[in-house]
Amino acid sequence: MNVVQVELAVGLALSLLASVGVGLTTAQHVPWLRQLRPALLGGLAAATLFTAHVGLVVLVTRHALFVSADQSILDWMVSHRAGVLDFVMVKISNLGSPVVMVTLAVLSAGLLLLAKRPRYALMLVVAGIGARLSLDMWKEAYERPRPSVATQLVMEPGFGLPSAHALNSIAAIGALAVVLTQLLRSAWLRLIVIVGAVTDVFLIGVSRLYIGVHWFTDVLTGWLLGGAWLALCLSIKYAVECWPSVTSKSMVALQQQGVAGTPSEHSREVAAPGESAA
Repeated sequence: MNVVQVELAVGLALSLLASVGVGLTTAQHVPWLRQLRPALLGGLAAATLFTAHVGLVVLVTRHALFVSADQSILDWMVSHRAGVLDFVMVKISNLGSPVVMVTLAVLSAGLLLLAKRPRYALMLVVAGIGARLSLDMWKEAYERPRPSVATQLVMEPGFGLPSAHALNSIAAIGALAVVLTQLLRSAWLRLIVIVGAVTDVFLIGVSRLYIGVHWFTDVLTGWLLGGAWLALCLSIKYAVECWPSVTSKSMVALQQQGVAGTPSEHSREVAAPGESAA
């Protein structure tokens, strides 16, 4: 069993476990588990996105599907290049680099620490740095070559799957967007943050296609994997926040069950005459 098959099996198993966990949150006999519903939903989203990512990798690297689509998209991008647009796309690509995304996450985390929001700060750092640290592992596992050097506006070494820019941008910018939408009170400001984040991530991915250093499926798998990592970070954050409440409510439930299972003083008094008569 190769690496991709192991990843697919793990992704399916985690999706199943998360689905069972989400289902248990609706059970009447474990009401305290409902507190973990956001964390379990985040875990389900992470497992689903990861499984979709691995499935796409299998189709691309093992069965050569989407090869013609990848080539057609690349050819279209190359044929529509223009001088000013070339400059803009290269700059957008540079702004979406892993180094810039990690810097964005760390600086934002510093501001959140000053604002006394340590949990948000920790999530940003983990999302940004964790995505960057995992990149080499994924690329070495899949070993998919980039498009031909002849199509590249900027020379990029190494393997292409998944796109580092796509993965890091959705992890770092997505995490920052989640933090801002939870801290901002204005619905309009939250909408602006969401639209801005989606636009930034999309443009960074398109810029990598435009300058010819990635296939479309490289970028798509980067988005899926980055989304999975972001969902996992959010799931862990929600679990940590809910855990004190969950443990206290579970203890109360256990105590109530213990009280319910203990014979009352009145029942012992009623049983006593019968025992003496016997």
